Amino acid sequence: MPGRNDEDNKPVAVTTSLFMHPASSPHAKTVFWGMLATRPDRRGEKIALLLGAQAIVHMWEKEGARGFMTGVRQDNASSAALCNRLGISDTDWTYSVCIDPEMLGRKNLTK
Repeated sequence: MPGRNDEDNKPVAVTTSLFMHPASSPHAKTVFWGMLATRPDRRGEKIALLLGAQAIVHMWEKEGARGFMTGVRQDNASSAALCNRLGISDTDWTYSVCIDPEMLGRKNLTK
């Protein structure tokens, strides 16, 4: 799912959604969705909410997704609220992900 640009063609916001399980898995149609980021000067305009909703609709209608999951830190209330507005709620699922901080950097992108 692409991001959105402003009139100067500068990125404003991005999101990601992808299938992360093999076709033989009971979760094959579950999509990891999220990693929403909005440029600081454009926050508060509900861009992430709209872009996140577009990503969900696209994955459901065009790619056959039938479930969505994301990862939100417990102290990130604004991201949790956005997810809840889009119908993505807390579950008992636990995922463990290994990320190389040297490759992806150490800066926090969500606020």
